[in-house]
Formats: sequence, C-alpha cells, structure tokens
Amino acid sequence: MIRAVSLPSLAVALLLPALLLPALTGAAVTGLPQVRYQLHQDPDTEVIEPLRRFAERGDRPSMRLLASRLVSQERLDTTHEAIGWYWRAFDRGYGKPLALAGMSEIADRMPLFREQIRALLEQGLNQLDPLASDETLNSVLDLFLVYPELLPSDQVEHLIGQYQRACVLDCRALTYQARLLEARGQLEQAERRYRQAMLLDARAVGLYSRMLGDDAFDGLLSVAQAHQSRLPELPAEVVEMLAVTLTRTPRQHDNAILLWLDQAIAWGSFQALLAKAGYLLDHPDVFDHQAAFRLIEQISLRDPDEAGFLRAQALQVYDWPSLDPEAAQRQLQTLAPRHPDRVQLAMAQLYSSGGLDEPDHRAALALYQPLLTRPNAAAHYRVATLYAGTRAMCPDPVKGYGYARIAELLGSARARLLRQQLETRLSPEQHSRGQALVHVLRQRLEQSI
Repeated sequence: MIRAVSLPSLAVALLLPALLLPALTGAAVTGLPQVRYQLHQDPDTEVIEPLRRFAERGDRPSMRLLASRLVSQERLDTTHEAIGWYWRAFDRGYGKPLALAGMSEIADRMPLFREQIRALLEQGLNQLDPLASDETLNSVLDLFLVYPELLPSDQVEHLIGQYQRACVLDCRALTYQARLLEARGQLEQAERRYRQAMLLDARAVGLYSRMLGDDAFDGLLSVAQAHQSRLPELPAEVVEMLAVTLTRTPRQHDNAILLWLDQAIAWGSFQALLAKAGYLLDHPDVFDHQAAFRLIEQISLRDPDEAGFLRAQALQVYDWPSLDPEAAQRQLQTLAPRHPDRVQLAMAQLYSSGGLDEPDHRAALALYQPLLTRPNAAAHYRVATLYAGTRAMCPDPVKGYGYARIAELLGSARARLLRQQLETRLSPEQHSRGQALVHVLRQRLEQSI
C-alpha cells in the first residue's frame, strides 16, 4: 500500500538538504557519506584527513577512497601509503576485491611499484574465488590487464566467458580478449581486437599503444581517421583518451586529431583543451600564434596558472612573431611562489633551448639537479633527452638510458619510447652500465619515501 505524503511533510523533505548543507560544510565531517557529498560538490576538496580517521577505525570503503585520493597526489610517499590502505581494504579476501584492481592501477601508472604490488597480488589471488561475485570477477580481469602473467591463459579465457554471460551494461569483453591474445603472442589478432575494443573502452587505447611501441602514433591515427565520422556516437571517455594520447606522441599534423580533440572539448573535457593547446604549440608551422593565444585565454577561465605556463611556452616559439623569451621568463617568475618545481623545470628548458642566449645545457642541468632527488618524471625525462643527443652537448646514451628508465618507472610514456630507442643503440657493456645507473638512481628515489 502506498501512503500519501502530506504537503507539510513534503515541504520539510524539500527543505532538508538546504538545512543540512551548512552542517555538512561547516562542521567536522563525521562519516563517509559526508565526504562523498563534499567530493560531489567539489572534486578537489581536501578530504584526506577525515578519510584517514575513518580508515583507521576499520572502515573498508573509506580505505579504498583514501587510497585513490592519495594516489592522485602523484607522490612516492603517498602512493606507498595508498598501497598499504588498498591491501588493508582487501583484508585477505574478506574485504573489497576491487582493492586489488586499485593496486594494479597504481602499478600501471607508476611502474616503480610494480614488483612490490605484484607480490601482494599473488597473495591476494590465492585468497580469492574469481567467480564469487560479479565484483570479484571484474576485479580479477582488471588485474589481468596489468599483470597477465599472474593468471593461466586458459583460466582467463574461462573467466572472460563467464563475464560475457553475466555482463549487461558497459561490457568490456573485447579489451580482455585483446589482452589475452597479446599475452599469447597472437599480435595480429590482438591488434584487430584492440581496434574494436578502443571504440568502447578507453583503457584499450593505452594497452594498444603500449603493444605497438614506436608505431603507436601511426596505429592510433589510423583508428582516428577511420572513425572520425562516428565521433558523436562514441563514448566521451574514449574520444578524450584517444585524442589526448595522440597529442602526447606527436609526429605529423593531421586534421583527424583536431576533430577528435574538438569533439572532446565540446563535451567539456578540460584535458582535451590543454592537449589542444599543446598540439598547436608543437606544430607552429601549421597554426599561427593568434589561434594559440586565443585558446590559452579560454584555458585561463578555468585555470589561470595552467594558462600562465602555456603562455610562457608560447612566447618561446621561434616560428611565431610573438617570440619573447624575456617575457616568458617574467611570466614564469610570477608562477614561482605557487609552483616552484614546475617553474624550475620550465626555466631549465628555457636555458637548454637557448631562449635567453646560446643553448646552455650546463645551466639547465644545474636547475634539473634538485628535481632529480625527488620523483619528478619530467625532470628525469628532460635530462635523458639532453644525454640522448642535443646540440652543444656530447651525447651519452648510457646516461640517457638510465634517466629515461627512471622517468619511465615514474609513469612517463614518452620516456618509455625514448628508453626503447636508446636500448637498441647500446652495446652489452653499455647496457650493463646503464642498468647499474638505474639501480643507483632508483635507490635514491626509494630513500625519499
């Protein structure tokens, strides 16, 4: 029987959220629902400390949310702490199986922790029945995407079949099938399956890109060209991921890339907006400075500091009449109080490119040096590019390899490609020295945790 609601009761129900809002935002946070409400209102709000309190009391959902927030800070110490919280949330299989998938995502984003996480995941898989629930099955298959070697391929094939029978919405079977084909060495079949999967699942874009290595740009571009007429039908996260990934491995200009970027921007993607600005700066022979500065002004409405860094970069483009390295330096100085490390990185690049005088790689290396004692992937990558070979500096492929490998372990996709290129040029003796350098640099990083 449905009970009628009186008008006064209805009015109270409608007023209740407005009455609760000051209490939620002004008073101390006392539960996970309040934290989630605050994050819904403002995804950037600071919730680490209340989540840590709830997690310490044994609340597993709080442990998982705390871990994901710690990972988003992209620091070694907080990432290390996040691994611990995910493991506690899993609780030997009695807790949240999704915590295992969360740990595998850390290894995917920051390979420095890959071996540590692998050891925990091996324990976790021994404590799980993959078919215990849909959540468990999804978690095990997501883990397989990052660590295919942890599960026998026949078992994975069976699990994918079970997943297909149970899945109703947002099914990702094609991605799992492509990864299984890749793990079995059936690369041509894997490529065909990935090209199907990435139209449904953004994760397939990264997996396909890694499988192709140096050929990633050509492979992704061919997908973008083939499906540009279908853009409005594709999932927003797929469009964003493919468009942004293409701009991170720039080779030649193609209008298909702009179409994908513009579609993602039209759907509200700020990452695509930033990626488009970077794309214009990477192709000054195709685009003029006015288009770039208009886009930077648009970005400044959302993030003035991000626009400031882009403006400084645009003022250093030699092909444009807006070239003004001194103005770029002044722009960076205004950002230094809020972003000291990032400004130091940009100033090093300014010296290295010869923006203020002749290229001065020694001055650039001196500026990079303090950043190398911290987990700064960009600084390690920039140093690797200097040693890999640049004007006015004697190349040292061993050092280039070592710094590129560390940047790769910290999550730099460009560093992975550079490391692969350098590796083919090293003799066995040079490779041994490069590995020894990686060991030293890695120890230095791990001591900072």
